[in-house]
Amino acid sequence: MGRLVALGAALMLMAAFAGPALAAPRTVKAVIHEDFGRRASARPCTPLIPDGVTCAGDGVVATVGRVTSLADYPPDADVTRTLTFADGSTVTIVETYADARFPGNSSNAPGAEVSYGNPSMSTFTWVITGATGAFAGATGSGTGTAALAGDALTFRFQGTVSTP
Repeated sequence: MGRLVALGAALMLMAAFAGPALAAPRTVKAVIHEDFGRRASARPCTPLIPDGVTCAGDGVVATVGRVTSLADYPPDADVTRTLTFADGSTVTIVETYADARFPGNSSNAPGAEVSYGNPSMSTFTWVITGATGAFAGATGSGTGTAALAGDALTFRFQGTVSTP
């Protein structure tokens, strides 16, 4: 009996020093939409010259629900995006983009130098840098694609996330 008590005490001590364990990583997918306000929009992107652009958007994180998004696009730096969920919880991610690709010859189309709507596609990686509320302590990373066509930007995210 004494050995069982000692074993139990040792296991409790080990658990106390192990710290909180993260749940097994879960696969996540999300789609976020933004626009520049050329069509009716409650939240168009706002240029902050020379500081870049800030874009509000919305979308869905599969199995979690609807989110709003606020992304800051500084010149020549990574994008910081904060997703806000219905309960007020937030997840902040940093997106690092590869060079944009332009289908066909769209980057050389007439008006390309004065238009933001010529089609393009980029790939990116993302990593969680902070979280609050139900997602406090979350970690995760993944990849994604960003497509621009006309007034609309569509971002598709996939990756894994662990929460405490």
